[in-house]
Parts: sequence; structure tokens; C-alpha cells
Amino acid sequence: NPTCHFNLGNFLRDTRRFAEAEASYRRAIELDAGQLQAMNNLAETLVDLGRLDEAVAGYDKALALRPGYAGAHNNRGIALRELGRFDEAVASFDKALSLAPDYAEAAHNKSLTLLLVGDLESGWPLYQWRKRTSAPVGDRKFARPLLTGIDDFEDKIVLVHWEQGFGDTLQFCRYVPLLQRAGATVLFAAQPRLRRLLRSLAGAFELVDLD
Repeated sequence: NPTCHFNLGNFLRDTRRFAEAEASYRRAIELDAGQLQAMNNLAETLVDLGRLDEAVAGYDKALALRPGYAGAHNNRGIALRELGRFDEAVASFDKALSLAPDYAEAAHNKSLTLLLVGDLESGWPLYQWRKRTSAPVGDRKFARPLLTGIDDFEDKIVLVHWEQGFGDTLQFCRYVPLLQRAGATVLFAAQPRLRRLLRSLAGAFELVDLD
């Protein structure tokens, strides 16, 4: 039963038993050559195993059967990015988005690739899609509008809040003094474990709890 082998592969991959998952997916495909999802998941497992060239070839096989498979185009782009083939990766993400314009994961992955190669002007706007993926990042809701420009800060209170890891906070905290010098009153909600360090940051701002 190819579906049982496919489901077993999913369980094994979820529990990080990647070599066994590979064998289950291959058995599902052997029993049913049209198992597109098994082909896709097999290629994802090959990425987990670090066999990136094989993964790209696997996605190509799935796409030969269904060229309109947006998920495989997106996943193929991830493997190409890991291989350092950035232009091809962006092309794969673009293909996924042409098939599914609201495909948040593909837009987010494209943004990460553009940022990785230094195309900040194109990458940062697309990075907003991280808030719409199946596992959204930084999608906190506040009863105040999101800041989208820096035209006029005079007499405004701006809340700057942490979103992901310590590294991101340390990288971007340098913008807090810039906001303050532009005329804003800044409330800076950083991770508690970083507050002692961030008190040494130049500028007049208030460290607060996010809640």
C-alpha cells in the first residue's frame, strides 16, 4: 500500500529518522510512480540529509509530472539556495509565486535569498511575508498602527520590540538611537536576558516589558 509507506515516511521524517524516511518514500514511489507528494517529501528528506543535488533532481522529477506544483518549485528553490545557486533559487520561487500569488512561504523564501545576496531594496519589502506563513514570525498585534515611514517622529511614541533571536536584536538595536535623535520617544522592548547589555546603548530610551 503506497499510502501507508508514504505516511510512515512522514512519521519517520517528523521524528528525524531521515534514512528510514527516505526508504519509506522510495518504496511508496516504487509501488506508485505517480506519488507526487512522496517525491516532494523524499526530496525534502534528501535536503535534511545534506544531499542537495539529489534533492534538486528529485524535485525536477516531481515537476516533470506536474509542472504546476507550486510547493515543489518552492522547495526546489530552498535546495538551490543551500547550494549557492541563488539566481536559480529566485527563479524557482518566482515560478511558485506565478502559480500561487499568495504563497507566503515562497515569498518569504525569496526575500531571504535576496537579502542573502545583498539585494536589500527588493528583499526587505518581501520579508513582510514572514508574518503570513503557516508558522508566522513577528505577527504580534497592537492597538496602534505599524510604523511604515520615518517622515515625522516629533512628539510620537514608538515601541520597538524584539521579534526573533538575540542576534537580530543585537544587530538592529543600533536603530533605536536614530529614532530617538529623529524626535521620537522610544520604548524598547528587548529580551529580558539582553537588557543589562542594552542599557549601554547610546541615546535616551526606556527599556520596557513587551506585555
